[in-house]
Amino acid sequence: MIAPSQSSRRAVVFAPFFEPGFLAGGPIRSLVGIVDSLPPDVVATVVTRDRDLGQPHPYPGLSGRTVPRDRHEVMYLQPTRPRQWRLLFGQLKRGGRADVLYINSLWNLWFGFVPMALWFLGLLRAQQVVVAPRGQLSEGSLAINGQRKRALLAVWRVLLRRPGVRVHASTDMEAEDVRRALPRAVTLVSMDPVPLPEKALPRTQDSDVLQAVFVSRISPMKNLLAVGQALRLCRGRVHLTIGGPAEDVAYWQRCQDDLRVVPSNVTVDYVGEVPANDVRSLFARSDVFVFPTRGENFGHVVAESLSASCPVVCGVGTPWEEEVLAAGGRLVRPDDVTAIAAVIDAFAASSPAERRAQAELAGHVYERWWRERDRSNVLVLALDGGSSS
Repeated sequence: MIAPSQSSRRAVVFAPFFEPGFLAGGPIRSLVGIVDSLPPDVVATVVTRDRDLGQPHPYPGLSGRTVPRDRHEVMYLQPTRPRQWRLLFGQLKRGGRADVLYINSLWNLWFGFVPMALWFLGLLRAQQVVVAPRGQLSEGSLAINGQRKRALLAVWRVLLRRPGVRVHASTDMEAEDVRRALPRAVTLVSMDPVPLPEKALPRTQDSDVLQAVFVSRISPMKNLLAVGQALRLCRGRVHLTIGGPAEDVAYWQRCQDDLRVVPSNVTVDYVGEVPANDVRSLFARSDVFVFPTRGENFGHVVAESLSASCPVVCGVGTPWEEEVLAAGGRLVRPDDVTAIAAVIDAFAASSPAERRAQAELAGHVYERWWRERDRSNVLVLALDGGSSS
């Protein structure tokens, strides 16, 4: 274990997924941004699963190991193995009491509920706790498996009453979700540091056929099903590229059923899981990102799309509404399939020159956002006693 110096402040982070994983998407990128942007006097220990989202096998050579990451460290845990928990607790005990414990999920058992319960019982020592719901308290998210989530929320309401506990909201919009679901919780609002470049990637190709793309986890929350249903109504020439892991296999089957019966003017290509380093280049080859999501706490993938000069057709209720519209995109209600189809057809009716102009506008909007973005770090705010509400 990397021993912090006497002047260092210590953060312990529990997260279901972290690098080298990429299939869980935005939450991994957000957490990478948080850890890598910590100041020199803060040392972090990240405790994460030993495999990527939905994968049956661990990362080669990492299960049960703690590896350095610059001055920080990452422990890769198989949570059903008691021996690895004993190793973890031995390491955390040798490091002394943490200044802050950061829990990067509400619903995950091993990396959300268990560390919070251990802290509540005094078995995990930390001066203060920050819990990040990661969009799990949005209305769209709570509507999925709602009965189970309501039961878990009742438990979280008890755990969050302890002094020294705050809930991290990435935006003011997510803070409202937190207050609605957990009215007595104390919130700490801080945008996630985005590990993206200052300059937008230019558009890389033209086509007479609209090049639409959907890149995200394939799950009810991300709402690929509505895209497939909309394409069945489209009259323009459209090619849709789908990238992302099939997190919900039954849901993916429903999506495929719709995509098999699209009209002849529409073609669809599923490219599977897209490594994080390849996502922006896929966006740069596309005319529009069709993403009728049911809710995002931040929406890292929207930032990635704009950073590759790709306008977005986005579900309402994300923090990106102003930028999406300014970049020539559209906002749609996630269940309004007819409206989604009409927007896709409007993009398909535009000329290649018009699409190039839209791409250039999207890149300019991204660069302006990058210059003006919030540069705070939630762990630093917590350690410094940042303002809460």
